[in-house]
Parts: sequence; C-alpha cells; structure tokens
Amino acid sequence: MQIVCELLQINLINYGQITYPSLLSLYNQVSEKMCLMTFKQTIKKLVELLILEKLPRTKTQPLAVNVNNCPLRFILAIH
Repeated sequence: MQIVCELLQINLINYGQITYPSLLSLYNQVSEKMCLMTFKQTIKKLVELLILEKLPRTKTQPLAVNVNNCPLRFILAIH
C-alpha cells in the first residue's frame, strides 16, 4: 500500500495528477515493484479507505485520488 500511496503523492506533487484514466495506467507505473494480484488487493483497500474513488465508467474505470483523506496522510506520515 505504501508503494502506491507514494506514487500517488509523487504524481500529485510533480504533475498535479489526481485522476487516473484506468487501473492499468496506474499499474504500469508500479508493475516492476509488485505483482498484479497484490496491486488489485491494494487498490481495493485504498477504495475502501476512500483514498481512491472509482469514477463512473467510460471505456475503462477511471480513478480519482482524494487528497484530503486522513488515512492517506497517515500512511504517508508513517513512512
């Protein structure tokens, strides 16, 4: 979970990116650090914690980062 949260934070700081077009686009950025099943479980947990929000479907499932989320700040503070 820490790897994905760090990625979200870095992308927010460097690019102002708070919306990802799909899970695949996010996975491509962390694929060398974790397997697909671990990534899916992590995303599921981040959605449950309201750190990520699944947006209405288009062709893919876009995701938005909730940057004012207390659990996200807590995870990043612990790191």
